[in-house]
Amino acid sequence: MDTIMHDDEDTLDDLYHRYSARLLAAATERLAAIGPDATQLDEDVAQEVWAAVAAGHYPTGHYGLDGLLVLLDRAVSRVRAVRAREWPAGLPQARPRIQAPDVLEDLATNLAAAPTPLRPRRPATTNTLLALEVA
Repeated sequence: MDTIMHDDEDTLDDLYHRYSARLLAAATERLAAIGPDATQLDEDVAQEVWAAVAAGHYPTGHYGLDGLLVLLDRAVSRVRAVRAREWPAGLPQARPRIQAPDVLEDLATNLAAAPTPLRPRRPATTNTLLALEVA
């Protein structure tokens, strides 16, 4: 863990308290570039970064937040790759057009030719002003 911190006295807890808010904000920004629904994964991606640090996968030559951002970029690139492979559900797809039966065409013709029934007219409404006396 000497590559994570400048001082030998710092621990993973110290790093977490120092950089957790910044890492979460950076994760949200990077995931927002993928799409608005990807921002829901910000806490999961940040947790993945901290798990990698705890497992000793901290990049050599980087210190503090810089090393965390390198791990964050790797995690975000994995999310981007998964999002690129997903197919959204519910999009319209091309389907062959089916010829309508003659019965439906006859019904549509009859409905178009039939006069509309007269509706009883409503009486006109008027706006009335009420005067209130304040005592």
